[in-house]
Amino acid sequence: MKMKKILLLALALSPLAVFAQTEQRQTLGIAPVETGKAVLEAAQKRGSKNSLERLAQSVDAQIIDTFQQTRKFQIVVRADLSAVMQEQGLSASGNLAADNMAKLYELAGAKYLLVVTIDDFQDRNDLGRFDESDMTVRKRSIRAGAVAKIYETSTGKLLESASVSSDTFDVERQFNDVKMSDVDNDRLIARTARTLAEEISRKTTDSVYPARVLAKTGKQVTINRGQGGNIAMGQIWILCAQGEELVDPDTKESLGRQEVPVGKVKITSVLPKYAIGELIEDFGVEPLQLAYPQK
Repeated sequence: MKMKKILLLALALSPLAVFAQTEQRQTLGIAPVETGKAVLEAAQKRGSKNSLERLAQSVDAQIIDTFQQTRKFQIVVRADLSAVMQEQGLSASGNLAADNMAKLYELAGAKYLLVVTIDDFQDRNDLGRFDESDMTVRKRSIRAGAVAKIYETSTGKLLESASVSSDTFDVERQFNDVKMSDVDNDRLIARTARTLAEEISRKTTDSVYPARVLAKTGKQVTINRGQGGNIAMGQIWILCAQGEELVDPDTKESLGRQEVPVGKVKITSVLPKYAIGELIEDFGVEPLQLAYPQK
């Protein structure tokens, strides 16, 4: 019996066992962040090309970090494609069409591919003076927007497209007899990139893994969204049961399944992997039903 316990413990700690525990996660390929040609040209004219390039690099890093925090995906990045690209005779710096890129990520083991393109960027620096207080105020603001597209790698089919945006600013106040320093642009870029990355992560995760009810005990409901999942204490979430499949009568295309609201829950606790809430309406709430934050 003792030997059997040791054997079971060894199996549980083996790499194979770890893989078995995570193989249910979908594998997501994340392509390098792209910058739209028109946005790049406009930034170059305004002298903010360097800021735009730093934003793209920051979004690139932040996206990977935010997706890892969701604990929902196994991540494949461009660096993981080197062997596949060598086999296909492609340059690591080559620009690829979406369908060809999707095929490469499929060969690397990804089921889905995320392509993010920055399509809006403005970096402004405004200066104001107040004679009575002898004070100078400098305000720096960054506005940015991006389009996130999710492809199915096996077919190259576009599954979802979502727009995200961010508008951040920082203010510095100094008296006029002190030399004015530039407001920290890198700090603003990091904040902007984080906002964009978190929105992209949330919308992609919701598309692949809709939030669901994990359990219901009395008036307590557990939802499979935790820290980093855009869920917070005090929020109201709508719970929905799925009905019949909806089919377009003209194209015969499936439009998904009908969703019927069956309850509301107020979030009372957010843990790393899930959140707990108290039911405030219940018309037949059950596990596996869908959950959406109330707008």
